[in-house]
Amino acid sequence: MPSYVVTGASRGIGFDPSTATQLHELAKSAAGTIVVVKADIVDNAAIAEAVKVVAEHTGGKLDVLINNAAAIDSTKAWSLDAWPSSDALEEDLVNNFRMNAVAPIHVTNAFLPLLRAAPAAKAITISSGAGDSDFVRNVAGGWAAHAGYGMAKAALNVAVAKYAASMRASGGKIVFLAISPGIVDTSKPGDRTPEEQAGYESFVRFLGAERALTPVESVSLMLPLIARWKLEDSGAFISQYGNKEWV
Repeated sequence: MPSYVVTGASRGIGFDPSTATQLHELAKSAAGTIVVVKADIVDNAAIAEAVKVVAEHTGGKLDVLINNAAAIDSTKAWSLDAWPSSDALEEDLVNNFRMNAVAPIHVTNAFLPLLRAAPAAKAITISSGAGDSDFVRNVAGGWAAHAGYGMAKAALNVAVAKYAASMRASGGKIVFLAISPGIVDTSKPGDRTPEEQAGYESFVRFLGAERALTPVESVSLMLPLIARWKLEDSGAFISQYGNKEWV
């Protein structure tokens, strides 16, 4: 049976281990095939401990790593030229790069020994349309908001290509891919007021979608495509925008 690691434990595709009763119920019903591991992706020591736990359960190898963890501050959705101060802008940029670009790189490096031990491993990074320059330029006349988040995701796309280039140079067999799975609503019931929900739905339509996907819908779309991609695809950024196979 293939082994998977999915990061991102606060909500959405992942869940918080301390509060996600749904996840614990799933792990219980799966008779030991699902293991819940708590780790903060910006804590390298915690990541190293998580790798040890995974190795104990998988025999020292890993077939698929899904770098799903990310963060976006919806209260700071300003364009680059609209921040109240240069210090506030710089802090937001640094925080976004640390969480959404640097941390997934550390996670990937930590799990590389397990991926290398598998016969045909894949390292999948969940990216975003916010990091797709063509989409940012063309959607609804231009999407200037969430600049730091989008720039970090664009950097992450390049990092995935860099991993693929390094793997090709060394003759490795790991497939690296960045995937933009569409607009996924990772909120929990009660997170938004009715006014905030209406604003969110308006934002989703601004981005060109009728509605946001649920995490389950997103995963069900991604998994068959992940299985299809081969070594020659390594390093690609696969976006749902303009991809007829996605729907």
